[in-house]
Amino acid sequence: MVWLIKTNAAGFHQWNKTYGDLIGYQRPEGLVECSNQGFAIIANTQSFGARNSDAWIIRTDCFGVQLWNKTYGGIEEDGGGQIIEMADQGFTFVGGTHSYDMWSKGISG
Repeated sequence: MVWLIKTNAAGFHQWNKTYGDLIGYQRPEGLVECSNQGFAIIANTQSFGARNSDAWIIRTDCFGVQLWNKTYGGIEEDGGGQIIEMADQGFTFVGGTHSYDMWSKGISG
């Protein structure tokens, strides 16, 4: 599961939330604080998405309550690594893919 913990400046716990399930794995890779409050978490998951592993964005409010989540990837191993918020309040992330690489398309160097 993905675990988000909020502390104050002195490190004292304010709240914590978990996202995901106990069936597959969900591994957090990055976090960004959003300009309009809340957070966006980039994680990798086998529990949700197309198959194998996929990149997974979890968008929360300022208290960690999930607003939405979405997976990205194909039928092979894919995953996200780092996330940033864009000027339009959308997100861009980088990651790795086997679903969309040139080898899976039959193209070579």
